[in-house]
Amino acid sequence: LNTTNTYNNNIIIESSNNYTNSSIDSFIPLTNNITTIDLSTNLSTALSTNISNNITNNSTNSRKLLNNLPFKSILAFGDSLTEGYVMPPRFHPYTKRLNELLDNQIVIYNKGISGDITSNMIERMKEFYEKHSADVAIILGGTNDIGMQFDTDETFNNIVKLHDIALSHPNTLFTIAITIPEIRSRSLFNNRRIYINNKIKKLCESNKRIHYFDIDLYINHLNDNSTILWSRDNVHFSKIGYDTLGEALYNNLVN
Repeated sequence: LNTTNTYNNNIIIESSNNYTNSSIDSFIPLTNNITTIDLSTNLSTALSTNISNNITNNSTNSRKLLNNLPFKSILAFGDSLTEGYVMPPRFHPYTKRLNELLDNQIVIYNKGISGDITSNMIERMKEFYEKHSADVAIILGGTNDIGMQFDTDETFNNIVKLHDIALSHPNTLFTIAITIPEIRSRSLFNNRRIYINNKIKKLCESNKRIHYFDIDLYINHLNDNSTILWSRDNVHFSKIGYDTLGEALYNNLVN
């Protein structure tokens, strides 16, 4: 079941309950329920990093900064880590926190599909740009590819194609390449992850329209608060983890 629903606060969310049996997300039970995200709930004040201490969204300077942003729309694209899966089955995407910090001034398309692999994402992204446009594309994919032991070079090439598709649209200013996060308790996949992430970094160094975002700087096992950043499955993030990602992306976008 793939649906596109518009919720409050300018977030347009694509919801899917199609989980491939061989992907990292395969443990998630199949369901025919359409995902509903409550965007009116207040966020927890207990955040896992010091990022929030540097955010002064209600200040005059911040208001002026938001008013002068060069972009008015964002595409968040990827798999369950973009859709915001948290155990037990519920969703809390990073775009929720990002939207709040952007003061609801930016239209955000959340096109995260749980269980998706990078080869499938290519066609999905083409379909998006046939109907819509976005000034900025945030791309996070590859976790399921690693879990299914796909060829790492093929996965990287698919990620490159995703950025190429986004950048080929005349309205796109730049893209953000989020590196593949750790799979907590599955260290055997780490070498494959590091290999792809190193290639993503080199890609960003060679193309100034692709901005490098190292997720390990914000969510990793060495963080003192790592246990509260992860969901119980040790694959996805917790609500606090997704909020941390949203805050880090906000700081990168406005700076």
